[in-house]
Amino acid sequence: MPGWLNKASNVFRRNTPDVEQPFAVPCECGLVHRGLRRNRFQKILCRECGASRFVLPRDVYPAPKDRPQEAAPPPAALPVLNPIKSPAGKRGGRAAASVRSDRLNPKMARDAAPEFFVPARGKLITPFRVVAVGIAVVALITGWFSVQKVRYDAAATVLRESTDNAWAAVENRDWGKAREQFNLAVGAAGVLKRRDNAARRLEAGLREATAIEQLCPRSLLEILVEADSMSSDADKWQRHFSTHYEGRWLVFDGPLTLTNAGWRVAFPVRVGSAQRPVKVNVVSSGLDRTSESDAERGVILAARLARCELSENKKHWNVAFEPETAFLWSLTDTFSALGIDGGEFRSTAQTAALLTRQAELNGIRQEASE
Repeated sequence: MPGWLNKASNVFRRNTPDVEQPFAVPCECGLVHRGLRRNRFQKILCRECGASRFVLPRDVYPAPKDRPQEAAPPPAALPVLNPIKSPAGKRGGRAAASVRSDRLNPKMARDAAPEFFVPARGKLITPFRVVAVGIAVVALITGWFSVQKVRYDAAATVLRESTDNAWAAVENRDWGKAREQFNLAVGAAGVLKRRDNAARRLEAGLREATAIEQLCPRSLLEILVEADSMSSDADKWQRHFSTHYEGRWLVFDGPLTLTNAGWRVAFPVRVGSAQRPVKVNVVSSGLDRTSESDAERGVILAARLARCELSENKKHWNVAFEPETAFLWSLTDTFSALGIDGGEFRSTAQTAALLTRQAELNGIRQEASE
C-alpha cells in the first residue's frame, strides 16, 4: 500500500525523456560560466574574481512542439495574350520540330514575348478629386483676398500719411519732398482704385511739383537769345542745350492756336539780328479737353523741353517739347510759387478763375471750403 499516491499521480504524467538544459552566465570580469542546469538552483563562485552568480533550476515544463508551417501558395500565372503556337507538322516529324524550336529566329522570339494586360485608367473626375479641387480653390481665393486686404490696408495708411506730408511740403516750398510724397500718394490711390476728386488733386500736385522742381533756370526768350549767339556753330549749341536745358520744364501763360501739327504757342517776339520768328509746337493729350476758343483767350500750361534749333532753311527757330508731357495748370497752391500773376494779360482774380476752369477740365472740382 505504501507509495500508492505516487503511482496514482504518475498515471497522468507524460513519459518525456530528460533533456539537458545548458546555461551560460557572464561575469563582471568577462568570464562566461557554462554548465548544465540542475533540479535545484545553483550558486557558483567565479574563479577569477570571486564574484557569486545565481543559476536558475531546470525548466520542469516540456518544450513546446514546433508548429508545422503551411506551404506558401504558388504565384498566380500571368495572362499571356500572344502565346507561342507550335507550327504545323511538316516533313521531318518530332525531330525536325525540336530542331526548329531550338533555333528560333529573332522575329519568332519577338512574337513569342509575353504581352500583359494593361489595367484601364480610372475616371478622371471622382468625388474625392472634386472635393480636393474645391478645397484648393477655396484656399486660394481666401489667400488672395487676405493678401489684397493687407495690401489695401497698407495703401490706405500710405495714402493718408503721404497726402498730409505732400501738402505740408507744398506749404514749405520743399518741392523735392513734395514730389516724392505726391508720388507715394498717387501710387497708393492707384492701388485703392480711387478716381475721386482728391485722387485727381494728388495727380495734379505730382505733375506741378515735378515741373517746379525741374523748372528751367532761364525763360524761353533767354534760351533763344543764347541759341542765336551760337547759331554759327550748331554742334556747340546742341551740346550746350543738352547739358543745361534739355528735359527741363517751361511754363507758358498765353494763347494757343490749333494747327495740323498740333497746338502752337503764340510767341510774337523775333530773335536775333536776323529777326527770326519762333514756332513753339506742343503735342499732348493733356490739352484735348481744351476748346479752340478757350485756348485763343489764353491758357497756363507746362511742358518738358526737348529741342531748340534752327530750321533747315535757317529762317526760323523750332522749339519742341517731349510728347505727352504738356498739361494745364490746376492748383493755385503751387502756381503761386512760380511768381506769375498774369501781368498785363489778366488780373490776379482772373488768373484764379482761369486755374479753376482748367482744374475742371482736368476733372478736379473746387470744394466749397476753397
